[in-house]
Amino acid sequence: MGLTKYKLGSLIEQSLDSNTDLVFGENDVKGMTITKEIIPTKANTEGADLCKYLIVKPKEFIYNPRTHGKKIGLGFNDTQKSFIISWNNITFRIAEVAKNLLLPDYLYIYFKRDEWDRLACFSSWGSSTEVFSWSTLCDMDIVLPSITVQQNAVDAYNAINGNLASYTDGLEDLKMTCDIYMDNIK
Repeated sequence: MGLTKYKLGSLIEQSLDSNTDLVFGENDVKGMTITKEIIPTKANTEGADLCKYLIVKPKEFIYNPRTHGKKIGLGFNDTQKSFIISWNNITFRIAEVAKNLLLPDYLYIYFKRDEWDRLACFSSWGSSTEVFSWSTLCDMDIVLPSITVQQNAVDAYNAINGNLASYTDGLEDLKMTCDIYMDNIK
């Protein structure tokens, strides 16, 4: 059950599928945040040439090569539906030859770590706008456990997030109950 060190570039490949046939429209345009979430785009896409936009399929990643000082804007399509993202981002996926070495969900958790953001921003270059290039991403090292250990980590992560969401929802219900009770007392 040892760990194995890899260059990230030996495990990932760019996905260059663009929306040339205009299969996807304005409602399919997404964005990403520095907290590594996929969100509806904030950009005005009215009249935009959507054929240049990149298609992000399920289990694919996107990132903005322009850093925001301390974080890298990155997202992971953990849905069953494809969407499009602006052409000035980079889309990538686990390479076919590496699918038995690295789980996409595990890589996403790896990218969500503050330590990864620190290293990525440190490795970026530029004066007024720093850029974290594709080649720099590919040159980063990653130490991987076995696929079984990766899956266990993903399962634990998802379970913890599920519990957190349940507790948060429960707190909202409790607050509403307390508010109703306080109104009745008044």
